[in-house]
Amino acid sequence: MLVIGSAASGFSQNIANQTHIQFGIMTVDIVFLIGCVALAMLTDRWWTLFVVAFQLIEVITHSVMLLDQGINGLTYLRGIVIWSYLSLGALYVGTWQYQRWKMIGGQT
Repeated sequence: MLVIGSAASGFSQNIANQTHIQFGIMTVDIVFLIGCVALAMLTDRWWTLFVVAFQLIEVITHSVMLLDQGINGLTYLRGIVIWSYLSLGALYVGTWQYQRWKMIGGQT
């Protein structure tokens, strides 16, 4: 899901007008949010809740820019990047924790 989302983001990015709302990226983020919510509902891992929360804030950032286009474009881009990196950080921590759990003999 993450690899497909990364590839889709690269293709859907509006490079010519980066400081305006990125409808393609917004669509990819909404689809990724739906996938993360489904994952969080099907598992008992705590880190999935953080991924969903950060992704939801990212979608809200897109929505705010859509509603008020008077917001500085650089502020919009920084908001998107911050929440994206926090989502990736939560995924990293969850993966690291799972690998550590498997090394000490955890059962799935």
